[in-house]
Parts: sequence; C-alpha cells; structure tokens
Amino acid sequence: MFRWLALRRPDQWCAANMDAMELSLHRANTLAFIGANPTQVVLIPLTDRTRTSGGGWTTSDAAPREPQKFRIIELGSRSSVPIVRGQDGKERKVTFWLLGLHDSAMEIGDHWEADDNREWEVGDIIIDNHYERRGLVVERGRG
Repeated sequence: MFRWLALRRPDQWCAANMDAMELSLHRANTLAFIGANPTQVVLIPLTDRTRTSGGGWTTSDAAPREPQKFRIIELGSRSSVPIVRGQDGKERKVTFWLLGLHDSAMEIGDHWEADDNREWEVGDIIIDNHYERRGLVVERGRG
C-alpha cells in the first residue's frame, strides 16, 4: 500500500505510519551501516546554563556518557553546508553528520575530543525518526 509521506516531515510520520516490520528493518540497516565503518565516541554533555553576575551564561561539562559507536558521514560536495549556532552563540559551518542508533544518547551541545586533539560539538539533531539519530557536527573553537 502506498502512503503519501511527502506532505509531512519524517519525524512526524515515522512513528505513526511505520509498521513494526518496517521499523525493525530500518533499525537493522542502520546498525549494519554504522557497523561497516564505526567510530567509538565518548560524548560529554553540558550542564544547564547558569546566569553569571555580568548578565551572561556559563555551562560546564557533565559526566561523560558511556562509549558509543557512531558513523561519521562526510557532507557531500554537492550539498550546501548547513550553518548552526553553537552553545557559545557563534555560527559555524557543519563539518559532518554523526549517525547513531535510534536509542543513542546524543544531545545538542554534546562534545568530544578526537584522536587528533580537535574538539567537536553536536550543533543540532536533524533526524530522530525512531530508527536513527543524526547530529550535525561542528568543530569547537572555529568560527
């Protein structure tokens, strides 16, 4: 049976219109795709913002999350590079997507340091459709 899905965003239709078989197939495909080229990441969430005496905001690192396997997906050369506003208020160009399983612990503002000592931050979550989670990732400290 054909479903008219183009009228809604994916995060609006997936849970309501996907049967259990479709959902399990999508989850299995996501797991296989991540497994073909996984990257283990320990994301560090930020605490809630606290108002400073000067009228600004400050955050600090919370306890790191458990290690998780993700797939790093480079942005295609034909796609326009998204811009996200980081926790510090600066706008940055997205470098790649971080693909996780549907139940991965990843939130906006989570960050980590890679093996090359570069720091990365999840600037936005673009897909949370019950079979995968995709974060837009920016390099911290870069404008």
